Amino acid sequence: LAGGRAADGATVVKLQLSPADDPATATADLALRDGPTGPTLSGRVVVERRGGDGDDLAAALATWRAEAQISGDARGLDLTNATLALGPEERAAQFTGQGRVTLGAEPGFDVVLAARQIELDRLVRGEAGRTVVPAEVAAEALGLLAGAGETGLAGRLRVDVQGLVVGGGAVQEVALEARTRAGGLGLDRFEARLPGRSRLETAGRIAFDGGARYDGRVEIASEQPAALAGWWRAEAVGDRLDPVTLSATVSTAAGRFRADDLRLEVARAKARGHLDWTEAGAKVALAAEKLELDQVARLARLFLGRDVARRPASLALELDAGQMVVGGVTARGVA
Repeated sequence: LAGGRAADGATVVKLQLSPADDPATATADLALRDGPTGPTLSGRVVVERRGGDGDDLAAALATWRAEAQISGDARGLDLTNATLALGPEERAAQFTGQGRVTLGAEPGFDVVLAARQIELDRLVRGEAGRTVVPAEVAAEALGLLAGAGETGLAGRLRVDVQGLVVGGGAVQEVALEARTRAGGLGLDRFEARLPGRSRLETAGRIAFDGGARYDGRVEIASEQPAALAGWWRAEAVGDRLDPVTLSATVSTAAGRFRADDLRLEVARAKARGHLDWTEAGAKVALAAEKLELDQVARLARLFLGRDVARRPASLALELDAGQMVVGGVTARGVA
């Protein structure tokens, strides 16, 4: 800590903090002045952390650096010309942004971040050419969020990423809006264009208590679902499938996936129903004027993949269809 007086009468403070139990440091060059409504504060703040080595998401995100110009008073601070680098310097995900931190009896924050392109494969693996498995990284990211717990502050975060290289594929137009809530996060909006000429939209709640859990509405449309599934699991997919549109109210947690108000369209065939999947067993109910069961089975194989451990021990089907096509044979009045 050091201080002095500037030529314009401002009190200048230089501050550096280094916790004894964490490899993080915070430095600040601040100027305090008397304003018309009380003291004001302005300056530059840098907070950074240098973590260890590893080739997973947690190790990559253990190193980061945040920097911003701040100005404000006892009511709040505006953050401008902000930058955030996640990961080691040579391969970090670079964001720019701005925001405001509200002080007083009800503290909070509102932050906006943007990035042009993030190479998540290189960020996690540490070198070009090595890719991650998108499904595994998504599960790890959710686990890291749950492990971090609540912030204790009311706030909102908006993130826009033009391009994200992950699993050797390109995810584009990523948009996220989230806010803190008791026990987790409220996901107001998440949208992205995925490989396989696919689009994902979802909104819901992420709960941290008792392990990570997501409850919300999901809509996904894919013109090439086999390409999408192959990218998501990083597996070669031989099945071919017509374009798919799917929407449902989902609840997902470790070892369980439930989808209610499920609406499925494969090519021009439409079906409605629900799904309840656990490691012990799965229950599927579908109703349609015309049900292409072969297409539904291929879609299930795309979702489950080759790993037998991902498949339920038992399966119960409830079908109600005016027509059902199985192996090219059409049955009528199936219930």
